[in-house]
Amino acid sequence: MLHKVMLVDLSPHSIANQTHSLDWRRLGYSLGGFAKSLGDAVSLFSRERFSLVVIHIRDAHAEGIRLCEFIRDKCKRMPLMLVGGRMDFHSAREAMHYGVNDYLPAPFTLEEMKDSLRNMREMIGDESDTAAASSRGDILYQAGAGDETGGETAENAADARLRDVHVIDRVKAYVEESLDQAITLKEISTSMHFNCSYLGQKFKYHENMTFNEYLLQQRMEKAKFLLEHTGLRIYEIANKVGYIEIDWFYKKFKSYTGVSANAYRKMHSITA
Repeated sequence: MLHKVMLVDLSPHSIANQTHSLDWRRLGYSLGGFAKSLGDAVSLFSRERFSLVVIHIRDAHAEGIRLCEFIRDKCKRMPLMLVGGRMDFHSAREAMHYGVNDYLPAPFTLEEMKDSLRNMREMIGDESDTAAASSRGDILYQAGAGDETGGETAENAADARLRDVHVIDRVKAYVEESLDQAITLKEISTSMHFNCSYLGQKFKYHENMTFNEYLLQQRMEKAKFLLEHTGLRIYEIANKVGYIEIDWFYKKFKSYTGVSANAYRKMHSITA
């Protein structure tokens, strides 16, 4: 299913060339509407339904924030992405207040925009799944609530937390068992019959890190262990922690540890 995008260009310096050169369908989107002013954007958003709103704000921070405020008032869960310009502290706080999901400051490349759109796609869940999950939650709550006494409310909250912990443990187990494969939260959420965005928020709340941060941590910690305790070649270790491209593994490992994989192995062979 393609996700319908509303593209808003509030800047006099058009981003049309950049956005039109994107292969929207390949990224999982369809370009469903385009607006060049705040008024047009408000009118378009009021008339049609979208899965994502991308707002170019280069020289129009105030208008961009006002549009975010309008959209968030109408739709609490609408994914919002801001591109262009450079925000000051006040603007950044306002953007956070209105739940902006991603911000790509200028200057940015086409590849960076593609990466942001891929990340946003993972955040976009199926609305019907979200509604169904909410309905199931309401039914479970009503069935267990009975008389709304303080003790029962606390018990329900404790039960909900236990359910969340169980779900997070299942996600972790999935990662551990599939560390040598390509893993996405979308894939996990589908197998567990959860909304991807909902599961990502639950994971971050309980683990104090995003799913992707956790996945990187697990890959790198296993790579460190294999470098220290086995004689496997580095490309074999890369494969065992889910990396097919050895250069990408080298880059991620050095970013995570501060040293190259070869240097890490030498350091620990000396101290062993």
